[in-house]
Amino acid sequence: MVDGNFIVIIIRNDFIMKSEVNKIMSKYLSGTASTSEKQQLLDWLEESEKNKKLFNQMKDIHLVSGIKHATYTHKKHQSWNKVDRKINRNNAVRFGNVIKYAAILVLAMLIGAAITKLAENFIEANIEVARVEVPNGQMSKIILFDGTEVWLNSGSVIEYPNKFNEEERTVFIQGEAFFDVAKNEKIPFIVESKNMHVKVLGTSFNISAYENDQFTNLTLVEGKVDLLTPSGKFLTELVPGEMADLKSGKLSIKKVDTSFYSSWKEGKIEFKSIPLEEITKKLERWYNVSIDFHDDESKALKFSGTVLKNKPIEQIIKAIQLLSPINYKITLNPEGKDQIEIFAEH
Repeated sequence: MVDGNFIVIIIRNDFIMKSEVNKIMSKYLSGTASTSEKQQLLDWLEESEKNKKLFNQMKDIHLVSGIKHATYTHKKHQSWNKVDRKINRNNAVRFGNVIKYAAILVLAMLIGAAITKLAENFIEANIEVARVEVPNGQMSKIILFDGTEVWLNSGSVIEYPNKFNEEERTVFIQGEAFFDVAKNEKIPFIVESKNMHVKVLGTSFNISAYENDQFTNLTLVEGKVDLLTPSGKFLTELVPGEMADLKSGKLSIKKVDTSFYSSWKEGKIEFKSIPLEEITKKLERWYNVSIDFHDDESKALKFSGTVLKNKPIEQIIKAIQLLSPINYKITLNPEGKDQIEIFAEH
């Protein structure tokens, strides 16, 4: 479920679903495939060299084992049982001593492992990934199929699979998002970003990881989270009211007013003694404008207050001017972003 303005792209790695591929290959190898099924298989093989390689490997296994009606599965014990039963039924091949029976046992184990590996490849190849992109000037909300709610700020991207596995629920975020994670103590929820990974069971937090920003920060509203490096190394644990800021490889933890980092999803920015440069970065994405400073003095000016998204950007800049020694100039651009220049008043 998705609310707001967004772009959704569904990426499919194969046009035939895993179960269909397995079924058609099994029927083809046993000589029972129909003409249309053969054509489907042919089309699938033409998709990539990887598909051809997988089919040839499956055909080799079929020839070695003598299996005629196997259903390939990712469960190892099922693959083993089917191979083992087939070998036990095959009266055409008999061995007269224990060594030869041991040999067929090893063969069956190898076949079972090979089938399992191929099936896992099919599963990985058929995972669908949804990609939601939110343009500058817009916001969106999505609800993942596990019940997790995600608010996406302007200029953000989220990617998530069509189904989570049994070990973890993993999504990727670029930009800013507020997560209200559905609790599941058995399957942790992991948010991956460019410099930081977040692991939770069920909690609320805001993460900002824009591609062009020199920092990644996470603000915890409720619950607790573990921060990890992209390689999985544990960094620290946060408690509510704390923000972790990762910049130039250095991690800092501080107490913050969480509303400044999460109120954007309600259509407002609340700030308390925040530098103007940090405020304008949020305004740029909110209003899809470009804001440039002509001096460092203006960047460092600090403000407290609330900005409502339904107010025009010019009205907000005018209010800032009345409260500080700055001037501004707005240049309209019908074919792109409007340009706002801010400079110190002399």
